Amino acid sequence: MHKGDIILAIKGSVGKVGIITEEHPNWLAGQSFVILLIKEECSDWTSDFLFWQLKSKTLNQFLKNVATGAFIQLLKIDDVKNLKLLPPTKELQEKILNTQKKKLEIIAEIKELTKELEDLENLM
Repeated sequence: MHKGDIILAIKGSVGKVGIITEEHPNWLAGQSFVILLIKEECSDWTSDFLFWQLKSKTLNQFLKNVATGAFIQLLKIDDVKNLKLLPPTKELQEKILNTQKKKLEIIAEIKELTKELEDLENLM
């Protein structure tokens, strides 16, 4: 899997979405996931924008509504292929990218502080 790849759960936890933040050349998506790639003709799209749209409550609820299966929810590939997404504006994509970067910075800071706290607790 490559940095920027979007993974979408299509079996079980339908609609869960993630974005790969680091290169992992030996990773593969399991059968419960699909990797979403942006088509060449959609050059104005970014992975962050696609991720943001897929995480939206409206689209996530839609994915759950079209999923089938009584015990294990399943999202058909055709349903994923036929998703209608909002066309991105450059301004919105930049805002989303800045928000995502800020969120990642905060997560990194939390991890650092958590480790620092654990180190302090281990001293006692």
